[in-house]
Amino acid sequence: MTFKSGEQVDARLSFTAEAEAAGGQRYTVHVTQVDQRGEEVGGVEYRLSEARQ
Repeated sequence: MTFKSGEQVDARLSFTAEAEAAGGQRYTVHVTQVDQRGEEVGGVEYRLSEARQ
């Protein structure tokens, strides 16, 4: 997604484990923020574990 300089938006992420997901397995998702030149300027790492409901 591309945003204008200084622009802020509400964003939501949701993750759904498929039937193949093993109970107790952990997953890491990296979200990287880059500038107009494609250089990394920030980001976040999500560490997920599958939970049965």
